[in-house]
Amino acid sequence: MVGTARHLLCRCAAYVLVLTAGALWADDKLSALMTEGKFSKAVEYIDQSIPPPQRTVETWLIYAESLDKSNSDKQKVMNAFIEAQKIQPSDPRIYCAMGDFYARQKDYENAMKPYQKWYLLERSAKAAEAMASCAMRLKLFDKARDAAESAVKLDSNVLESRKILSVLYLSDKDWAGAAQQLEAIVTKIKDDVGYWKKLARCYEELNARDKVVIAASRIVYISKKQNTSLPRMD
Repeated sequence: MVGTARHLLCRCAAYVLVLTAGALWADDKLSALMTEGKFSKAVEYIDQSIPPPQRTVETWLIYAESLDKSNSDKQKVMNAFIEAQKIQPSDPRIYCAMGDFYARQKDYENAMKPYQKWYLLERSAKAAEAMASCAMRLKLFDKARDAAESAVKLDSNVLESRKILSVLYLSDKDWAGAAQQLEAIVTKIKDDVGYWKKLARCYEELNARDKVVIAASRIVYISKKQNTSLPRMD
């Protein structure tokens, strides 16, 4: 009986190894298809090689993305999200993907709810920034401001949220607040005359003469640089 038990254990162990190796191979093949942008092939591969009961949250999300990018029926994409939620309803990746799905269709109203859920689950700068971007497009300026400020607090390196805040602060004539955001923006987007002009305006309103001179000189430098890079029309 001991020999039989050992034999069964060995067979079970071998079976687990085969399943694990197969799963890893499947993941590698699926990753390769996604990397190559072969989304229709990815859908076909999942349909044929990964039965629904064996699909993880990640597999369902890949399936949803592949369906969306291969121009499949949108309801199929939503069904994939629903299946992912059944497995792990508190996985923030699901709500990030759902929000992105709606945002790609410019359906910002429906994108807001999953983005809010994403933020509640993860409290990340990316989630806050996604909310801010949607709110801004929906002209929900108070919500956009709150979300963008949260994003900046969570990660000072965010860019889109600072752009949103600069627009809102300028609209409110909060020159100091706008200047703070614009200063951060021009360290990342150094050769955009538009941002430098807005920053110069803030400095003028704040009566920061030395900073006005610096901003003005930068505007002149960028303008000359852009003019010399234009092709001659002789």
